[in-house]
Amino acid sequence: MARGRWITELKPTAVFSFDLRPKVSRDLYNHSGWYRNRVNANPSNWVLPDRFKDLGAAAKGIKIGGGGILSAVSAGFTIAGERESAYNELLQSNPGWSREELDGRANLEGGVKGGTKAGIDIGAAGAGALIGTAIGGPAGTLVGAGIGIGISVLTSMEFDFLGGRSFKDAAADKAMKLIDGIAERWGKLFGR
Repeated sequence: MARGRWITELKPTAVFSFDLRPKVSRDLYNHSGWYRNRVNANPSNWVLPDRFKDLGAAAKGIKIGGGGILSAVSAGFTIAGERESAYNELLQSNPGWSREELDGRANLEGGVKGGTKAGIDIGAAGAGALIGTAIGGPAGTLVGAGIGIGISVLTSMEFDFLGGRSFKDAAADKAMKLIDGIAERWGKLFGR
């Protein structure tokens, strides 16, 4: 305080830290000469491992688990939505079925169809991440995210050549037919 006035000194501080640079993949770095040369040529384009990189299995599990938990929750919502749709369709098309029959078939269809659709989305995210990591730098992160989102959107769009269905719906129906075919052959082999 000088002569009755407060003097404050404000210094900007970062509340959130956001780095668009991709992290160096240890597996790719150790097994791909092209990737290793790309990282070594421009190390400032990458988030390099720091001195605390070996924190142990528990810390690595927490880091990996974060993305896995979100993926599992998203897959769970997809499966639950498919199960509900299947139950409603089965209820209308098979009014004579018991509650157990409806639940059993709806659970099967929800798991197979929802799992197929979730698998396609996880594969799209993985493809985007792989391509983004190979490109490197902030551009790689953005390109990888764009590719992953683009694949997911493209597979969700409905096309006339698929009968007004999306790639995800067509793949889910094919997976369900495959499961039904296996169950039918199983029943013939071992009797029902």
